[in-house]
Amino acid sequence: MFIHSLTFSYILMTQLDEDVMKHFEDTEGKKGSDVTKASGIDKILPAAKIDEQLFKPCGYSMNGLLPNNQYVTIHVTPQAEFSYVSFETNVEKEDFSGLVQKVIETFKPGRFVMTLFANEFAKCGSSFQALKETFLVSYKRQDKQYSQFKNYNLTFGNYIKER
Repeated sequence: MFIHSLTFSYILMTQLDEDVMKHFEDTEGKKGSDVTKASGIDKILPAAKIDEQLFKPCGYSMNGLLPNNQYVTIHVTPQAEFSYVSFETNVEKEDFSGLVQKVIETFKPGRFVMTLFANEFAKCGSSFQALKETFLVSYKRQDKQYSQFKNYNLTFGNYIKER
């Protein structure tokens, strides 16, 4: 049984903006820290101590450590045919809308899935309450699922950009 608050947030993005993905292509001669800054990743959770890696010929991965044993990790596959970004964190928030907004504004996906896990001690309350409203003006929620387990609950939302 959990005796402290616990949340995990996952944002899985596809159909990413080609201009944003250019930061992660043709990585020859680039440093990971330069791409972290140029893409705006450093502004998502500014307190994170980031260790990033660029891949040749393209791609990016980062892990960030935050106070109180919190972390953030991002992986980018930039190829236009199958662009994909994953964002994961265990950062505690009462309201996740600001964090989600930063992630979505950074990568500009055409579609994304958000999954939030929370236990009974989580600052956000239940995951369902935290994702109750669609908080992104230019995205429409296509689907929402909620599941209750013994020690935690999870909510899944599927979003698509409105054109």
